[in-house]
Amino acid sequence: MIISRRPLFIPDFEEEFVAIPALAAKIGRIGKCVATRFADRYVGELTASALVIPRRALAAIADNRPVAQSMLCFDNAVAIGDWQPAALREPISLDITFTHDSPPHDSCDKTCHSTIDADIRQVYELIAEASKTNTIKMGDIFVTPFYRLATPVAPATSLKISLSNSDQAQLAINFK
Repeated sequence: MIISRRPLFIPDFEEEFVAIPALAAKIGRIGKCVATRFADRYVGELTASALVIPRRALAAIADNRPVAQSMLCFDNAVAIGDWQPAALREPISLDITFTHDSPPHDSCDKTCHSTIDADIRQVYELIAEASKTNTIKMGDIFVTPFYRLATPVAPATSLKISLSNSDQAQLAINFK
């Protein structure tokens, strides 16, 4: 995991990587067998996040094919932003900006900007499912990625993600 405002060095074990914006929730209390309707009580903090994976792994995920764990679990594969109190309740949106010195693809110029409504219920369902077989503990982090917003990254790419109603980016990463 890498925290916001630190450079992320793109690994050299694959040719192309993508960054996938995500919403992250930090657990604020211990729980077991949490019902979805009560899961909001277990979320202590929220932030913007991003997963960095090889483009090849993204294609396998899209086709429901198995993905080697080494393609998903490597140094700095997850970027976590600055935590905000969970009082940022629904609706939550992520304001996402990618800036490229030399765009890695033709679908955008130097700056790609998008906003997505983040359905917090996905996080609640994930917490409920995980708590069936695991005790969730304070500090556990649940990440819900938005695969359709995957954007190719290359050296000199920067990513900024803000949560709704925030003046500054919770997550700011420079790719090197």
